[in-house]
Amino acid sequence: YQTAFLKHYYTIEFMCSLLSSVMSEQQRDKRETYEESLPRYGIELLPYDINLSKDVYSIEKGGLRRPFSILKGLGDAVLKEIVSRQPYKNLEELISNNSGRSLNKNVFEALVECGCMSCWGDKKKLLESFVKTKELVLAKNKKEKKNKEFNGDLF
Repeated sequence: YQTAFLKHYYTIEFMCSLLSSVMSEQQRDKRETYEESLPRYGIELLPYDINLSKDVYSIEKGGLRRPFSILKGLGDAVLKEIVSRQPYKNLEELISNNSGRSLNKNVFEALVECGCMSCWGDKKKLLESFVKTKELVLAKNKKEKKNKEFNGDLF
């Protein structure tokens, strides 16, 4: 009775919790079945978004936002790093905030392929600009680090 009560009166919260409980790859079929049933309850399944998606399903106006954790190619460390530094204004900020070994080309391709960065341009353009942008950011960081080491004081 309690489950039926929650499903009827707190539908979006119930479905959010239900979907968040079947996040593993082994439970993919269950998750897809639950996602397909959302329109029956008037709940929209919102796409991935680099600034809004979290590590579990989240409730937003009118729907549930897909989480990054169900994407292949994203490990827990990368996922936590990306989510903890949201929001991002542009690709350069994403790369500079998540530089290091966590945001590599494979992770970036997984993010682009899911469409979470469509607000910054089309997939082809983003994939082409990743290497250039990462090199620019790394050079900028290296220059800033060098300037911090020598601030003009000799003693």
